[in-house]
Amino acid sequence: MPSFMKVARTALGTAADVVKGQLAGNPLIASDAKYEARMAICNGCPKKIEVIKNAPQCGECKCFLGAKLKLEASTCPDGKW
Repeated sequence: MPSFMKVARTALGTAADVVKGQLAGNPLIASDAKYEARMAICNGCPKKIEVIKNAPQCGECKCFLGAKLKLEASTCPDGKW
C-alpha cells in the first residue's frame, strides 16, 4: 500500500499535468476510445483493486479509475498507458 505522501504526490502531479495541459490548449477529458483502451489495460492489471463496490482503484496510486482514466493528462504510475 502506498504511503499517504506518495498518494498526495500522485494527486498533485496529476493536477499539475491537467493545468499544464489546459494552458497548452489540450483537451481536459480523454476521448471515449482512449478511456476504453486505458480501462482494458487496467482491467488486466493485477494491481487493480475494488475496496468500494463498483469503484475500482489503482492499487499503485489509489486513484479511482473512473476519474483517472477520463483525464487526458493522466498517466499510469507503472507506465502502461
